[in-house]
Amino acid sequence: MKKSFIALAAALACCAAAQAQSTVQLTGLADMYAGSVKMAGQDRKSVVGSG
Repeated sequence: MKKSFIALAAALACCAAAQAQSTVQLTGLADMYAGSVKMAGQDRKSVVGSG
């Protein structure tokens, strides 16, 4: 009985701590480019990358 009560209390404590975050904030610098590359003997290829 005592062990099952402790297990139940631990499970409830874990459930209470797991909550979804309502907002997300992103900060920083976006560094990317888009372009077209033509290599010798090949067709033109579009590329998107980051620098």
